[in-house]
Amino acid sequence: MIKVSSRLFVFRSVKNKLKRSHLQTIYISFIRPLMEYGDIVWDNIPDYLKQSLESLQLEAARIVTGATKLTYRQLLYDETGWQTPHTRRSNHQF
Repeated sequence: MIKVSSRLFVFRSVKNKLKRSHLQTIYISFIRPLMEYGDIVWDNIPDYLKQSLESLQLEAARIVTGATKLTYRQLLYDETGWQTPHTRRSNHQF
């Protein structure tokens, strides 16, 4: 999660210089793979770590959309079209 946090820091610094579509591509290509690497194996991690992963993804969604911290999770997922980390892990298992 440290690598993801550091990449989000860099991601945040370029958010005003790039288009939304480019930000979304950067997230999907460079940040999300760090969060999903080996997710089938470590899916039994404690709930607080799963919530941390979702918080990181929501932070990326806020950066991409320009939303504030008060924006509802579901609105962020609807706006970006992303699935929750739990849903993606479940899909990877089948």
